[in-house]
Amino acid sequence: MEKRRLANSDLEISSIVLGTAFRGGIVEEMPDVIRRALYLGIDTFDTGGYRRNGVVTEQVLGEVIEHRRQDAIIAVKIVPPADRDLETRLRNLRTDYVDILELLPCRCDRVCKSGYAEHVEEPHYSVADTMAAAERLVDKGMVRHLGVSRYTTPMLEEAEAALSSSGLLTNQVHYNLVDTALGDEPMEYCRSHDIALLGFSPLGAGLLLGDPQPEAKRLARYGLDGEPGRARYERINGVLTEVARERGKTVAQVALNWTLCQQIVLPIIGPDRVDHLEENAGGGGWRLEPEELQRIDAAAA
Repeated sequence: MEKRRLANSDLEISSIVLGTAFRGGIVEEMPDVIRRALYLGIDTFDTGGYRRNGVVTEQVLGEVIEHRRQDAIIAVKIVPPADRDLETRLRNLRTDYVDILELLPCRCDRVCKSGYAEHVEEPHYSVADTMAAAERLVDKGMVRHLGVSRYTTPMLEEAEAALSSSGLLTNQVHYNLVDTALGDEPMEYCRSHDIALLGFSPLGAGLLLGDPQPEAKRLARYGLDGEPGRARYERINGVLTEVARERGKTVAQVALNWTLCQQIVLPIIGPDRVDHLEENAGGGGWRLEPEELQRIDAAAA
C-alpha cells in the first residue's frame, strides 16, 4: 500500500483510509476486516463514535489494535467542544492518544443553523475557540496532530489564523466521481497550504460499483434519479466499466483510483466484509493514464 506523508509532519499514512461506520455484520466481520486491513498495509482508521447493532465500533477497533498500537494511525472526529467525550473515546480505543483529532463544524442551531435536532440547545463554539482548545489537547499529549472535517475555505482560514503552534493536516469532505462539490470548494486552499483532503463515500454509497440498474434510492441521493441525471450516471458507469475491462480491474477499483489521482485526495473506504476490503485495496498501487482520466472526467462533467 502506498504511503503519503502529511504536510511537514512526521505522520505518514496509507493512501487508502479505513472508515469504521460498519453498517453490516459488525460483530462477525469487523475484527477480521481491521486485521486484514493492517496486513494489506492500510494502517489509518477514521472513527466517529459510531454505534452499530448495539456495538460501539471504536471498542472493536481498540480490541484489535491494542497490542499493535504502533502499527495503527487513528483519526477521531469530534463535534465541538474539542474535548467532547475524548477521554471516553480514548478508553474505547484502548489508547492514551489519537494521531489526528478531526474537528467538525459547530452544530449549534442558534448561530450556525445546523439543523441537527439533537444539538438545538448546544452553545456556540467559534472556530477560533475550538482551535485554541484543540491545541491544549496537543500540549497535554492526548492528540498528536490536528485536522478538520467539512470545513469551507473561510473556516480553514479562521482556523489556521487561530493556531499558534499546530497546523492543520487534513480536511475530511464528501468526495467521489459523482459529487465533488464539498471538496472542490476548499481544494485550492488545501492544495496551497498542504492540507490533505480525506474523501468519504468515494464509491458514492455503493453507486459506483458498476451496476447498470442501481437502486432508485442510490440515484436519488445524488440527484440522478431523473433526466438528465440518469443519463449522466449511465455515461459514468459506461466509461468506468470500459476502463475496468481494459485494465483488468473492477469498477470500484477504477472509481477509487480516480479519487487517488486527484492529487491531494485520499479516499476513506467503508467495506463491511473482508472480500470487499480486498477489492477496495486493489484501487491503489497503480495509476490511471491521463487519457483514461480525461474519458472519465468527460463522462462525469
